[in-house]
Parts: sequence; C-alpha cells; structure tokens
Amino acid sequence: MIYKNAENLDGYGDYLQLSKNIKNVPDPLRYLTCNDRNSLTYWSIVYALKRIVKAKRSSIIFEVGSGLGYLTYALRKSGYSITGLDISETAVKEANLYFGNYYISGDINEYANKHESSADVIILTEVIEHVNEPMKMMSSLKKMLRKGGSIILTTPNKSFYPMDSIWETDLPPVHCWWFGEESMAYMAKKLDMKLELLDYSNSYAVNMSPPKYAGAKESYHIFDANGNVIKEKTPIRHFGILPQWFKKSQFYRIMSTNLYPFINLFLPKYKRVIALCAVFTK
Repeated sequence: MIYKNAENLDGYGDYLQLSKNIKNVPDPLRYLTCNDRNSLTYWSIVYALKRIVKAKRSSIIFEVGSGLGYLTYALRKSGYSITGLDISETAVKEANLYFGNYYISGDINEYANKHESSADVIILTEVIEHVNEPMKMMSSLKKMLRKGGSIILTTPNKSFYPMDSIWETDLPPVHCWWFGEESMAYMAKKLDMKLELLDYSNSYAVNMSPPKYAGAKESYHIFDANGNVIKEKTPIRHFGILPQWFKKSQFYRIMSTNLYPFINLFLPKYKRVIALCAVFTK
C-alpha cells in the first residue's frame, strides 16, 4: 500500500527520491545522514551501529522492512555485511534489480522460525508503527538475534508531543500505532531485553540540519481499507509558541541549529526529538 501511494504521501515521496539519487553520490551513507527531512533517523542508525558493531564484515546485519532498499545499499557501500528483508515482493524485486542481489522477500515471523540466532544486529527504520502485531514481530526479531545481539529501531516519538496529543502521525491504515519512550520500556520488559533510548544531543556535531519541532502534519490523505486515496485533507497548522513564518526564516534556522546543543546541557527534556531511536539488546 505504501509503495502504491508513495507519491501521494508527504514524506514517502522523499523515499522515492532518495532511492533514485543515492547511487549517484560518492558517499551514500553520508548523503542519508545529511538529508534534511529524514537525517536524524539515519544519523541515529549510523550512530548506534558504530557503537555496537566492532567488525563491519564479520557482524551479520539485517534491515527488516528494507522497502526501496537504499539504506541497505548505503550500509553495504560503507562496508557492513547487511541483507534487506521485506514482505513486499515488488519492493524486493525492484531493490535487487537496482542495487544488487542483497534483498529477500518474506514474512519476518516465518523467516525467524527458520533462521534462529542468525543475526548480530537487526535494523528497523519507521517500520514498527506499520505492523498490526508489534509484540509478535519483536519476539520474532529477538529469536533471530544471537546472544548479545541488538535491535535498532526508529519510530515517530509520541513522547516528544504534549501529553494530550491524540494522533500527530500518519493516519491509519498507514500507521497503526504511535509509540513513545514508555512504550519502548514496556516492550523491553516484556521481551526481557535491555533498552537504551538514543540521546540525540550529539547529532548536531555530525548533522547540521535544524531540529524538527512538533506541529507539522505530514499526511493530508485519507485511505480506504485497500490503501486507495479517498479524500485529501486540508493541512492543519499548529503555530505553538512561535509563528510559522518565523520558523521558516533563516534567522530561526541559524538560531535553532547553534543553540540546540547548548540548551541540551541545561534542559535534558530537549534531548527528545520527533524521531525516537531505541536499541534492544538480547
């Protein structure tokens, strides 16, 4: 469904563009971590991997929900031994044709039953919010891990928004869940795994994109049960503390980029950003 409507979903069109462009850049992984819209997501994956993986080629890594395949491709180009796994046969076929034979089509629950203790690291970028049974999937991922192995996942961060926020992410059936830091802690406890929530306060030493703030609705389409667009919504504007015109100004971009790390030294709550990255270790 996502790939069928990618051009109609704000944000998913960017994924298509990344997929097309990434083979034309000298450093694909750097390109992802400096891409303005989704850079914090990819930065968190790279940052976590560098801390976990000591030997790139001897550690077996899977990207579950590899989709169009560009992240797996970028990591392979950087020396990681990684395979993409996706339930979409169409996406896997296109990824194999475009990037190389690094991708497998299959259901993660079935694959895990046949490949227990086969992975050192499993990566999921913006996947868990799409699945109907997240705990079942996480249990399967744990089964795939070797002892001491880790799951690195990213997902939209509910904890970043005010407590009374009801739904500030893509509408169902695109996103089925909206997780926060407490959700991650709950899952880790149920799975009997160690949990680390990534601290983003160091990200601006690597990536100078301004931080993402709450209030920007990214999906303006409503879908039927088959994933067809049935209505286009009018964007909802949330002005918050500052007016939207000011947030778009060059002055605001410079101010937010330079002051963000400084603020983190004194106000730990500002370490939360719109992208949550959780590392589960077996």
